[in-house]
Amino acid sequence: MALEIIRIINRPIDSNCYIIFDESINNECVIIDPGSEKIDNLINLINELSLNPRFIILTHEHYDHCWGVNDLRAKFPHIKLICSSYCSSAIQNTKLTYSHYYCKPEFTIKPADIIVEDVEGKISWNDYLITCSQAKGHSLSSIFIFIRSAIFTGDTLIMNSKTITRFKTGSKSDLENTLQKMLSYKGKGFLVHPGHGEIFPLDVYDLSNAVK
Repeated sequence: MALEIIRIINRPIDSNCYIIFDESINNECVIIDPGSEKIDNLINLINELSLNPRFIILTHEHYDHCWGVNDLRAKFPHIKLICSSYCSSAIQNTKLTYSHYYCKPEFTIKPADIIVEDVEGKISWNDYLITCSQAKGHSLSSIFIFIRSAIFTGDTLIMNSKTITRFKTGSKSDLENTLQKMLSYKGKGFLVHPGHGEIFPLDVYDLSNAVK
């Protein structure tokens, strides 16, 4: 098996979207944080690679990570949206996604098809197990997504950047608890795929930088 991960820069906000697939199994793909206002580039890449999107997974509810969900659902009616319980509620509220303040027009998203807590954080996808765990701090809804040696951290871990906790439901104490749990993943070769900026090895990251 050869898991492939492609990073796409969302627009107009430069957050990260990821497409994950394994051509040795089939043409299904998983999309994480489609945060572009227009998804043309994402659709072009999906078509170019002859991929069939099966899941969208959101690390949290903020608009620059979920702006493209409605268009993807319209384009691929079979696709399933996965996120935490709080995220599923928050994406229905324009003030919690911040689309009320930054997007014209503002938007809401219908609830998730699969709630992370309802499946105990485990989603089977072909021969892979996708594991999701709470990562509160940036938002109450934040999760980490694990696929093999890849961790998708949303805005909870970003290289050379203090984690923002000032938004609604953000919490510095929650973040400190999340970072404490992350210590157990050090030394295991995990590669962090953040919500903004470049991909980096977890082992080179000083977790204390997130709260300084």
